[in-house]
Amino acid sequence: MSLPNENNANHMLSEEEMFSIATKFLISLKNGNWDLMRSVLSENVIWLFPGMSAISGAAFGVNEVIKRAQQIKNFEVVFQLNHILYGFNSVELLLHNIGVRGNLVLDEHSAIHCELKDCKIEMLVTHLSDIESNNVFFINGV
Repeated sequence: MSLPNENNANHMLSEEEMFSIATKFLISLKNGNWDLMRSVLSENVIWLFPGMSAISGAAFGVNEVIKRAQQIKNFEVVFQLNHILYGFNSVELLLHNIGVRGNLVLDEHSAIHCELKDCKIEMLVTHLSDIESNNVFFINGV
């Protein structure tokens, strides 16, 4: 994450720019459009995801982040965007996530914090309402 310094402290992306980046990321995740996702991620992007599931931990670099997104997409989770919150060159996506696999049900809320630099996402940090449900739902082979 880049902290503001005297060279960039007064340059904040517009709400429209941040909205565009955030919605492109979410649309690409929903639709499996990995080229669109790549267009809004920095090469050195990091995605931190809590828990002990198949998608938990840190993903480093655009290819690993897209690989994680593909894993999530393969679990057929449906994302409902509830709100977008705007910060200083950051956005927070507040989501309701629903998924069903056999007897497993995922019904939770999450927030994905996106740090932005040069109109790209340089860090994603996911916060979950129910980490244990994620640990159970996102396991391979079930």
